[in-house]
Amino acid sequence: IPYCLTVEAEGFGCVVDMGVRDRQAMVTDSPYRAVDIPDVPEMPEPEEFVSTGRRQVVLEACRRLQRDNGDLFLTSACVAPMIVASHILGAENFLMATIMDPDSIVRWEEAITPCIKAYATKLSEVSDCVTIVTEGNTDFIHPDMFGTFVAPSTGAIVDGVRDAFSILHCCGNTGPTLRRLASLKADGLSVETDRDPEGVMEEVKDRVRLFGGINPVEGLMMGSPEDIVRSARRYADLGYDIISPECGVPPQ
Repeated sequence: IPYCLTVEAEGFGCVVDMGVRDRQAMVTDSPYRAVDIPDVPEMPEPEEFVSTGRRQVVLEACRRLQRDNGDLFLTSACVAPMIVASHILGAENFLMATIMDPDSIVRWEEAITPCIKAYATKLSEVSDCVTIVTEGNTDFIHPDMFGTFVAPSTGAIVDGVRDAFSILHCCGNTGPTLRRLASLKADGLSVETDRDPEGVMEEVKDRVRLFGGINPVEGLMMGSPEDIVRSARRYADLGYDIISPECGVPPQ
């Protein structure tokens, strides 16, 4: 099911630029962006969150496809609370607060997790697989912070996927957090492996199924069909379970 990283954030009051033909949607503003992290406001009820806005549209798309195309394997997606919190608070403010006022970030994540978990649960009822876009990229968050800002909230979302398979997707360098990502009990793990696919396979092959092998920019957008086939065969030989793009596919 086509999706972007703004569906959840919009439900918490964020302003979204819906993008154009060759540019993805993005969060541009929020009522809660300030240098000092604001107190958590009253949040929508989980049932209200999943039944309004684009969450409702995605769920309806899943239902229609499942109804009319029963032989398709439907994959949907949701964004984990840490990323949504950074959209709401602003990336710079969020990162500063993880160092200066970590408890405030924990409070925000705890407040929005029930809504996103409810959305993940509903997605699992109408699709075959839910991809949970999470964080673990060591360029964004120090590995020592994983247990505070990533594991509790993302683990709760994985637990919410009750009636489908689940995949964790994380961009960037995840070398120091691979085992911890794999320990969150999703059925599959999708990470960028350009640096060392053999190392990734060796690190987590007995813990989780691996998805990937196709670079979405160098391969799908800039490469040739022969490049795709070559990469797919390499990763299949390495033992990857599903050959797929390793990140979002550029609109181009």
